[in-house]
Amino acid sequence: SVCLTAQAASICNVIRNSLSQLSINANFSRLPRVSPQLARVNEVLKIDLSSLVQKGYAAFNDTPELVLNQTKNILSDIKNVLEAIGSNISAFTKTLPVQKILADFSTYLTQSETYVEDYFPLVEQYDFYRWLCCLLLCCMVILILVFYYLGLLCGTCGFDKNATPTTRGC
Repeated sequence: SVCLTAQAASICNVIRNSLSQLSINANFSRLPRVSPQLARVNEVLKIDLSSLVQKGYAAFNDTPELVLNQTKNILSDIKNVLEAIGSNISAFTKTLPVQKILADFSTYLTQSETYVEDYFPLVEQYDFYRWLCCLLLCCMVILILVFYYLGLLCGTCGFDKNATPTTRGC
């Protein structure tokens, strides 16, 4: 098809004329032997792949039945363990007087509440004193900071480069 065009026709004729000069001079005796690889390929060809696929399908289809058979004993064991836990909880609640403990705890809470209510006016009175003490403490801290910054300001304003350490501040 390409050789039918005018430009390619001359090139195609040259190639056709030179085809008779081609000869095969390959020396295949120098190539390594491939008989072990051919034997392995023949072994693979002898394997019945369809039976292997059928075994795979059978194993896949038998999986639900296999799971049921293997988990029958586990389910009964789990039920027995859960029943034992339930009976242990029932026995523990019978030996531990839950109602008495709850009654004692509620009595303790009631007594604590009455104690707090009795001393609440006194706590309110001392709350005012606490507030005054905190205010006084804050004022003292502010006074200390004011004196500190005044000292720094006086030190920098009164600095004289020519004064000796013994004559400074005089």
